[in-house]
Amino acid sequence: VNIDGEVSLLHSGDVSFSDVYYHYLHKSVKYQVLIYLLNHRQFKIQRLADRLSVSTSTLIRRIREINRSLAEFNIGIKNTQLFGCEAQIRYFYFQLLWLGRPIQVNRFEYADDRVAQLLKMGNFESLLTETGKVMLTVYFGLVKQRLTAVRDGDIDYESFNFRNAGNAPFIKQFSDNLQHYFHQVHLSWDARELNQAVGFLVIHFCFNTDEPSARQFVGHLSLQFPKIDTLNRRFIRTVGRIPLAAGLPSTFTEETKLSLSQIHFCLAFYRGALSPDISSVAAKAFAEDELSRFSDGQAANELVQKCYQLCEEAFHTLAISAQDSDKFDKILMRYAVIVNMALGSSNSYLTIACDFNLEQILNTAAIARVGAHINQHIKVSLQPYEADQNYDLIITDQMKPYPHHDHSRVFVLLGMDYGPDFTALNQVLKQLYFDKLQF
Repeated sequence: VNIDGEVSLLHSGDVSFSDVYYHYLHKSVKYQVLIYLLNHRQFKIQRLADRLSVSTSTLIRRIREINRSLAEFNIGIKNTQLFGCEAQIRYFYFQLLWLGRPIQVNRFEYADDRVAQLLKMGNFESLLTETGKVMLTVYFGLVKQRLTAVRDGDIDYESFNFRNAGNAPFIKQFSDNLQHYFHQVHLSWDARELNQAVGFLVIHFCFNTDEPSARQFVGHLSLQFPKIDTLNRRFIRTVGRIPLAAGLPSTFTEETKLSLSQIHFCLAFYRGALSPDISSVAAKAFAEDELSRFSDGQAANELVQKCYQLCEEAFHTLAISAQDSDKFDKILMRYAVIVNMALGSSNSYLTIACDFNLEQILNTAAIARVGAHINQHIKVSLQPYEADQNYDLIITDQMKPYPHHDHSRVFVLLGMDYGPDFTALNQVLKQLYFDKLQF
């Protein structure tokens, strides 16, 4: 809407960002070149320029721009053909299709009853999340496009260094299902396609880890690949040194290991941005915002620096340049989310006494009012003051000594309805919380 020269977007709640983005993306020359190469082995410059209604010089410039983006994935357009490791090519194209188009566009284009039947064979669909099933359907469509467009000799499987899909029973079943699908769509079967597909499922978090077989498979990734195990252990050990995190439920630690295994698997075996729809700057800002929920200022900076250190160690262990700021910041974002979840899932909390000069029934109401103003990310136990109990903080509405609590912080409220009181109180709570979670 244009009002007095100012353009604004009115959102009615029935249009997603991907709908708006795709409206412009699918018309761009670079996108159309990439889609053309997905369906054709190569192109002729003049013919493709005519098809796209641009000059040959414009097309050549756009191809150079495309190559700058593709270089991050270790692939590129050379002599009007797409070159690179097949796993990397599929990784790039899946992200382009999945994140660049509305899900309904992908559902419509890649709808295939044969894939639906494949998922039902051996009850394989129970091993995948609902989103994972859609992702795998898109992946099969992408594979069909790639293998139909190129010659067998053009496929580079060898550069992909993940060569062990494991020996779980469902992996054997999945291999049989894949071969059946390839036969149905008249594609030549290559046993290395199994590793390609399993790698895809892992890095896109397609496995339903509530299902025992899938959970066991993802959990064993760290046993198959020592460097992934090293990174997982280092991260868990670092978070475990946070006193508040010492009270983490064992189930949380187990879930964290599963997430870390998939993050580190992607980092170890694939090159290119994770979540290209999120800029490096946005990922870094997101990470810092996540870690500021429990702390302010220097305290939050210390948490951020610890996540930076973990990222640097991960990149060093895997011999990846930390100069890849885009991928670095997106790993940082994921680490920050896990650290934040660890702090939020801890069984530890601040014990706070409320000592108000009120009769009992009004005192109960006052405690509830204080609780409503406390930062929801900080776990607290609010209770009436008792002289023989230990507290991290005493909140009161009067200045007086607390001889039995020399080591407890005291915060005096000016009044229940004085807003700045609660802003200051939450800053104090954040600092107390962080004091408990020093590394």
